[in-house]
Amino acid sequence: MRQIKLNANMYSNLGLVPKTLDLNSAIKDYLIVDKKTSTIDFTEEEKEFLNQTKTVRIHNESNWPPFNYISNGIPMGFSIDYMNLLASKIGLPIEYISGFSWNEFLEKIKNNEIDIMLNIAKSEEREKYLEFTSSYERVIDTVFIKKDNDNLKSLDDFEGKTLAVMKGFYEEELLRKYYPQINLLLVNDSVEGLKKVAFNEADGFFDRLAVGNYFLQNHYITNLKPGFEIQDPKFSKDMYLAVNKNNIILRNILEKAKEKITQEELIELKRKWLKENEVKKTISLTKKEEIYLSNRDIVTMCVNPSYKPFEEIDNSKNHIGITADIIKLIKDRLNIQIKVIPTKNWEESLEFSKLRKCDIISFLNETTKRKEWLTFSNSLFTDENVII
Repeated sequence: MRQIKLNANMYSNLGLVPKTLDLNSAIKDYLIVDKKTSTIDFTEEEKEFLNQTKTVRIHNESNWPPFNYISNGIPMGFSIDYMNLLASKIGLPIEYISGFSWNEFLEKIKNNEIDIMLNIAKSEEREKYLEFTSSYERVIDTVFIKKDNDNLKSLDDFEGKTLAVMKGFYEEELLRKYYPQINLLLVNDSVEGLKKVAFNEADGFFDRLAVGNYFLQNHYITNLKPGFEIQDPKFSKDMYLAVNKNNIILRNILEKAKEKITQEELIELKRKWLKENEVKKTISLTKKEEIYLSNRDIVTMCVNPSYKPFEEIDNSKNHIGITADIIKLIKDRLNIQIKVIPTKNWEESLEFSKLRKCDIISFLNETTKRKEWLTFSNSLFTDENVII
């Protein structure tokens, strides 16, 4: 029954059936409704909520692609597809509500006029009236600046300058609290923010990298660029689903449904909506891990200087080989600097690792002896041993 409700709701969103259709009345004489909720281990209270709920109302942005927007009356974007996928896992009947500003949506969820906020970041203020699921996606925050401007490389460089920021977004709250020296110019959407910079009304515009790049390309704004990635850990890179604090049951249902979304399904959504470089950079780190990396300028590494074709140090003192390529991928996706510590041979590299002269050591087999001083990652490469 819930799956039929979901399908009918999708047809309603597409304009194929009227939103006033009473599905229960339409099919009650033709179906024996299965009251089971699903294979998910819901509590009795959660099962009752699902059985009694006719529609869950979800916020749909007017213009925040590629995550959440509306086109020809149809909700679209990464967050929309994610919510549709999540709802399909449990047969949750959903309806998208559009036509309001971000602040208006926040007021609506406070007043229980909508049930779920998508792609929302946590903040101290929001946690007073919202319950959040775990993160469903990590994004890159950046500041867009003029292409000919090479002087603005961090938020600290904006002291006394004007930074455009979307009204009601969590960045406004944090910037006012932690960067009071920056003059904030509030805008209603990303296009307005980018135009403020393009036409010299602001020095920069704070937005998600994927969103800003989308509008630069689709609105032919050619004189701007992503200036720098926000490194301050106070700014969340996570996107959450959120519900009113009085609706903890729905929050728990959403969390259980999230666990049923596979990594393959998530990757497919990213490939559909996000550019390849943004998909590659999306790696889930805990807050503790993120803070650790932000406090490390360089991670040091010891290698085997002569182990072709896997790795070696060439005549120009460059680390090359299969291992070097894998390490480069890791370095790029984590956005960190990894410095190779020179050693004479493999034995010295192992000794340096014992003495903590290097943080990591590359491409070695796990042995009982080595585990006395090393902690191993999961396997990065499989190499078959043969007898010749």
